[in-house]
Amino acid sequence: MSRPRAIIVGGGISGIAAALAFDQIGLEVVVYELRTVPATVGGAVNLTPTALRYLDHLGVLDEARNLAAETRAMEVFSIDSGRKLGIVDFDRADKVGYGAMRITRWDLLSCLLAGAKKRDINIQYGAKLVEITERSDKVTAKFADGRRDSGDLLIGADGIFSATRMKYVDPGSKPVYTGCVAAGGILRADLVKSPIHFKDAAVNLSENGMLVTAYCNKERSNLYIAVTMSKPDEAREGWTMTDQEAKETKKYMIQRYASTSIPCIKEIIDHWDDQFYWPVRMLESQGSWWKGRVGLMGDACHAMPPNGESVGFCLEDAVLLSTLFQRRGCSSPSAIFQEFESLRRHEMEQAKEDALVRWGSAGKVSWLRWKVRELLAPWYFWWTQGGRDAVFAKDVRTMI
Repeated sequence: MSRPRAIIVGGGISGIAAALAFDQIGLEVVVYELRTVPATVGGAVNLTPTALRYLDHLGVLDEARNLAAETRAMEVFSIDSGRKLGIVDFDRADKVGYGAMRITRWDLLSCLLAGAKKRDINIQYGAKLVEITERSDKVTAKFADGRRDSGDLLIGADGIFSATRMKYVDPGSKPVYTGCVAAGGILRADLVKSPIHFKDAAVNLSENGMLVTAYCNKERSNLYIAVTMSKPDEAREGWTMTDQEAKETKKYMIQRYASTSIPCIKEIIDHWDDQFYWPVRMLESQGSWWKGRVGLMGDACHAMPPNGESVGFCLEDAVLLSTLFQRRGCSSPSAIFQEFESLRRHEMEQAKEDALVRWGSAGKVSWLRWKVRELLAPWYFWWTQGGRDAVFAKDVRTMI
């Protein structure tokens, strides 16, 4: 008897994680990726205890540890005074099972691809999805170059601009621009001569907004930097900055943080030349997550503003979906996708609301509002640690 066959559209972090998860439960897996070679965009990502738990489940945690910077805490500072306002403590493996790390997107994808190679998972590149059709017992994907493939189920793990969603599951669900753009980059730590004011990672706050700085490789030779900016009209999709955008961004940051009392921040901004840029988009809440034998996961169904948890959510999706198929069988994919949505949608909507609140507070605020926030911050981080521990201790494999 042949094994159930899963077609996965999307060969990025979400798609390869899904491939590993479904391969683990004995399905035949094939991945189709739009790009002609392995690639990812963006800078470095935070791997919370949630993310590490599922990387361990997928068998690639050791590879990630060999590349990532350990993040024992995210320290929070006032840019104006230099005072530490609090910490988000990740050094709690005794309570939640795992710590945290920061890693570049490319390094994380490389770890997942290495795991896929060890398991001989079939990954096809240069595959532009153009059509999905179903019959009672199979789903078929057709690609622009004439390739076709049929399986028992199809997973759309192809991101916020998901062809799976827009061509089949829910064509009316399109990304919505939030009014903000984010800029980021990676620079050599040895270019910064002033003492680095944080141990592993920092959120640097002022009335003018938020600046993230963090080590992002095991040798701690590279620093990741990210900032958010309001920009009411932004039509393009790109991740690469134009020269003019790069100049404007650096000028904006120099002006925005000119009053900082933390010398290394000025140096980091001065040396920040390797920049990338992305308009922040999300999906509206009412979109469909599945149709028949086709289901969506990750940003393809619940894209939201960056929140420090996005990679963890994608890995969690992959593990939860595969666990459902393992326990329920593959005879009725639509029932599995429906159960996945019932278990997941409310949590993702709450996460999206929380992310929007954080992004709303990341912009410029009045001097008085900032001083109140600065005063209350230490209490806030202390008070909310228990809630974070509960989130990080959760294991979706025990939810079913």
